[in-house]
Amino acid sequence: RCAGITMLGKTVELCLSILNEKCDPSTLLDLRQTLFQFVREDAFKYDLDYIQENMNWNSSSPPTSPSMEDQLSMRSNQNKSPSSSYSNQSSNEVHLYASQSLIGHNSTIFAIGYDEMRENLISTSKDGIVTTWSKEGRIKDKLQIPRHYACALDISSKNKTMFVCGVAKDTQKDSPAIIGLTLNDKGTWVVKGSLERNDVKLVSCVKSLNNDGRNLFATGESSKIQNDRDKVRVYDANHGTFSKLNPVISYEEHDDIITSMAQHSLMDGLFFSGSRDSMIKLWDFRVPKSAATLGTVNSNGKIVAHEGMVTCLDCYDSILVSVSMDKKVGGVLTFLEETLVPFLVADAA
Repeated sequence: RCAGITMLGKTVELCLSILNEKCDPSTLLDLRQTLFQFVREDAFKYDLDYIQENMNWNSSSPPTSPSMEDQLSMRSNQNKSPSSSYSNQSSNEVHLYASQSLIGHNSTIFAIGYDEMRENLISTSKDGIVTTWSKEGRIKDKLQIPRHYACALDISSKNKTMFVCGVAKDTQKDSPAIIGLTLNDKGTWVVKGSLERNDVKLVSCVKSLNNDGRNLFATGESSKIQNDRDKVRVYDANHGTFSKLNPVISYEEHDDIITSMAQHSLMDGLFFSGSRDSMIKLWDFRVPKSAATLGTVNSNGKIVAHEGMVTCLDCYDSILVSVSMDKKVGGVLTFLEETLVPFLVADAA
């Protein structure tokens, strides 16, 4: 019983997309019902919470077994093409379908990026391999990072540069790293340098920043020094040897790990950071402190954008979208007059 729950949790962790794409919905409903009805031991609570959250199973309303008519309907819908299934849905609903699966990694994939000028997808996995994919889904190149694997990456297509947050494979020997890669004349990625500091515990995220004449990038860094605040740092990749770069500027305004960054789509030099402290901040690398903190004042007198950890940020045109562990999607309109106007908080539970 214990082994079965553990294996199910691992299957959800490693094969969630395959479960949702390939499994018969009625089989998943039977599995869900079995968990709700027969697994009630406190020892399994963590595993069950993890499985239910990732499978989007709401424990407050245990499911009933589908009728034969429902099962036939679900199987029928599975066999329909995406276009025919979509035509039967409300015009207000948008459904996304996987058009292709790319196979080429032998370990967990932690980060992907897109080189828009060359139309290549970049993926990295725990084995330290950086894989370049063509738009047709073929492997164009593989690069082995020797002592690290990537937990995050971003690409500056214009500057032909990739920035990678490196986690040490052997934490006893090596420190976390910011790894710079550049495209050579053959169009393949090569390591430009590795920036490592002994006082850094984690480089959690990275974002390339558009700025004319400079190759800037921002990072989120956590310190090994007790009571040190997490740092947002900006570097110029073209300012000296990569392995010896010093920050153009460093900020210490977040209270926990910096989880995500997004560049302002319309204004060069401006970017956002989200953190496990529930805050979202706007930065301009030309000024010594944050330009704004997004959100509302909570009961502790702290300005927060969400009630949980901010997990993802993205910016398009004048809109910043944030996602959080509080199961809400937030949106902000960002105007040139330096006004930040929240316009949406949607419950995604």
